[in-house]
Amino acid sequence: DEKRREEMEADGFLPVRTSGRGRGGRRRKGRKGVATPRSPLDHLQLLTTRSEEVESQAQCILSHLSPPLLSDASPSSAHHTTPIAIVAYGIGRFTSHRPASYQFALLLALVRKLGTTPVSLFDPAFEQDELDVIGLCSGFSLISTNEECRRKITRRTLVFMPHMLAEHTQNLVQANTAHCTDTAPTPTVERRDAFNDAASVEGAECDESRDTLHHIVLVGNNVPAIEEALMQREKRAKLELLFSVLGRTTITALPSFDACERAFNDLAVHVFEPSPREAASTLKDADHGPQT
Repeated sequence: DEKRREEMEADGFLPVRTSGRGRGGRRRKGRKGVATPRSPLDHLQLLTTRSEEVESQAQCILSHLSPPLLSDASPSSAHHTTPIAIVAYGIGRFTSHRPASYQFALLLALVRKLGTTPVSLFDPAFEQDELDVIGLCSGFSLISTNEECRRKITRRTLVFMPHMLAEHTQNLVQANTAHCTDTAPTPTVERRDAFNDAASVEGAECDESRDTLHHIVLVGNNVPAIEEALMQREKRAKLELLFSVLGRTTITALPSFDACERAFNDLAVHVFEPSPREAASTLKDADHGPQT
C-alpha cells in the first residue's frame, strides 16, 4: 500500500515501473516496484539525517554518562565524563529494516556528540550493505567473533543492545560481576542483596576484584519489565544472575519515538553502582590520596 511504499522509499529503495504480460497475453499496466537500493554513501546520508531525529533518545543516554559512578583512573587523575568506547550488539539489517536504521542512527548521534569515540559492532545478520556503510564511518569497527555478549569491560563503556534476548544481557552481567564458588547457595529474587554481599552467603568464596559492572552504561531491554513478565519459575531461575543486580541498578526508560515506535520500545538506560567491596576500596584509595 501507499504507506508501506513510502517507508520502503525512505529506507533506501528507489521506485521503478515494471511491466509485462499477464494471463491470456494481455499487457499489464506499469506498477511501482522495488529496484536497486541506494549506494552505501546514500544509505549513510539517510542514516545521518535520521540521527538528527533521535535527539531526545541521545540526550537521555548522554545524561547518564556524566558524572561517572566510579573513576577508571587513579584518585589523583581527572574523572572520565564520557565513555571510553561504545559496543553495539544485535542492531540488525539497518540498511533495509526501518527500526534498525533508527538504532544505527542513534549510534551516529551519540558519536557526533561525544567526539572521537570508537564503536565496535557485531551482528551475524550483517550483510555486505551493512559492512560497506560501517566502512564509511570513522572510528567504527567490526567485532571479529561472536562473543555472545560475554565481553569483559575494564573501562567505562556504553553497551548498546537493542531488543536482544535476556540471556544475552545476562551473559554481559556474568562476564562483569564477581562470582562465588559452587559451594554457595544460589541467590533468589528475594535475596538480591546476598549477591552483592559476600559475607551474607555462607560458604562462598567471592573474588570481587573481578566486578567491573560499574564501568558499563547499558542500553537494552528494561530488565525489571523482563522479570515482571516471566511468570514461570523455571524461566526466572535461568535469569537469576541478571535479576540479582537490580538492587544496584538505576534504570531510566528511553523517550518514546513516534516516527518508528518499534525502534526503541521497552528500551532503557541501566547504570550500575559499584559492588560494596569495590566502592569501599575506591573510598579507601581516595582517603590515602596520591602517592608521592
